[in-house]
Amino acid sequence: MSFGEPACPVCGLRPAAGAVCGACGWVMVTDWTSGKADRAAFDRRLSEHRMRLDLRAAALVGRAALPYVRGTPGEDAWRQACEEQARGRVTAEHELAAALRGMGEYLAVIEAGPDGVGTLFIQARDLDTAAPLRLRQDVPWREIAPILATGADELRFQLAGGLHRVDRTQLAVSMERALIGVVERVHPETPTVFVCTAPGWTVPEQAVTILRRLRPNARAASSSLPVAEELPAAIARQPLRATYSLILAEEGPAGTRPIAMPMFARGGFAGLEAEVDVVRGPGGADKDIALAVVIDAPPGEYREPVSVRSARLSQGASTLRAVLEGPGCVRWVEPGETGTESRSLSEMYAQTQANSVASGYAEVMCAVELGGPPDQAAMRRELVAGTLELLANDLPDRVRVAVFGYYEHSFKLGQEGRRVTDGFWLSEPAAAREAFVALPKATGGWQDDAAPLEDALGEIIERIEPGRAPRTLLVVGGRPPHPRRLGQDPDRELAQPCPRRNDWQEIHAGLRRAGMRFVAVLDKTTATATGLANSGGAAGLAADPRRAAASNGAGAADAWRALGEDHIAVLEELEPRELAATLGLVGGDAPGLPFPLKPKGDPA
Repeated sequence: MSFGEPACPVCGLRPAAGAVCGACGWVMVTDWTSGKADRAAFDRRLSEHRMRLDLRAAALVGRAALPYVRGTPGEDAWRQACEEQARGRVTAEHELAAALRGMGEYLAVIEAGPDGVGTLFIQARDLDTAAPLRLRQDVPWREIAPILATGADELRFQLAGGLHRVDRTQLAVSMERALIGVVERVHPETPTVFVCTAPGWTVPEQAVTILRRLRPNARAASSSLPVAEELPAAIARQPLRATYSLILAEEGPAGTRPIAMPMFARGGFAGLEAEVDVVRGPGGADKDIALAVVIDAPPGEYREPVSVRSARLSQGASTLRAVLEGPGCVRWVEPGETGTESRSLSEMYAQTQANSVASGYAEVMCAVELGGPPDQAAMRRELVAGTLELLANDLPDRVRVAVFGYYEHSFKLGQEGRRVTDGFWLSEPAAAREAFVALPKATGGWQDDAAPLEDALGEIIERIEPGRAPRTLLVVGGRPPHPRRLGQDPDRELAQPCPRRNDWQEIHAGLRRAGMRFVAVLDKTTATATGLANSGGAAGLAADPRRAAASNGAGAADAWRALGEDHIAVLEELEPRELAATLGLVGGDAPGLPFPLKPKGDPA
């Protein structure tokens, strides 16, 4: 400040012509009066005015600014100053919302706050995404006003108004020079809003005044919150600029593909609700499904994500419900609990196209040995029940299951024709499991060399009808079927023939003509004794399973080769998911469909 120039002894500002400082209200010139001057009263009044001005600035910043206050304010004075500043809270939401409504492709928001001046560039296309505020440039106050203090606390005190030791003219010159550079980064035709986010702070408010002079057509507002916290509420009041859709998986003859199911139409406002009917796909019982809301785009173009969350869906068909809370913000009501989804959209698109659920439409017909050694019988029941539970969770409406358990033939006089099977025909997996676990356990003894598997096969072939669904016969047992005639099996010369005269070879041929696949799960002792423990299937074996089934001299190994010609597995080494994969119903270790399935017949 030049020597001799009048300056306000309170705030340091050069006052305009007049007796009172326009910045702080200090009386610069008083009327002449006669008598002795009261210097002490003047000094006391000046000190009080200085402390009051500094206290106002310190209250805006916090207790860290108290050391820079001229004088020693009491606790009551400090509390009163803080209460006065707290009453002055303002919002810029209305101005920001109006600017957003009138913007074209871009909007610039220049914010002067406690840390400096920041320019936020908003693209219209980003408003419908979860991250609309990603383009920002910041200039700190030390670059805009290098004349100010270097210490953080004193700098904030000065920004709030503690400028009595600062050359205000030099400050204004350096600020204008820097702010010209800020404004020049914004195209003159881009709609612009200036926001002071430190209302009551002298330097940020002065910055907005300079900015308005440099660009007089811009809007201006004040806010007690940073622009990044004000803008979401203003954006939420805007209509959607594009349609929002939910990504579903759609199955077809060539496999599955991701599709977009519209949820919220372009032009919609916050508060809208949407419902989408979906089906949980294979593998969804113990895996999260992605709820991916995207912006609609022309075919072949990338769909920008709006919201990608993960959730567990209930079994079978369900209705998803969501609420639009504004552009870029979708809240899920059903399911109520969602989590973070770590997979990218491109990764999940590829995963969907690599997954095939068409094989899920199938019929599985099971023949399960319920007799024999109790430990083995219990293991068979556990495996089959676990597999049915898995299918009920993963493929409740895509697989139908028939199960016939078989016990033991009686060769006592008068009991030969007694029925030794129990079970049910094609049902949904959940009902099939419930019925299967209710089958009575075997009691009494058993024959070591044969079990009435042929009777269970007879139950199946009696009921089978022409159909288009893939069919698989699953045999879970440890003993081969009874032969048709005594001595028919050279390896089991003493094996009793079936008293009900069922011929497993003849039934096998009929099932083959019906298009059946054959999978057998054998007890480990049986698989080892017959040399089938590590075969995995009959295709690579020396004996042709078709010849074995047709031969009059088929032994135990040949019988299992025929009944497991597509795959043979060992009971003790098998888990339900592995068995379901062997049956061609699920993808084994594949991650499953990442998106919900579109119900059949729903338009996309």
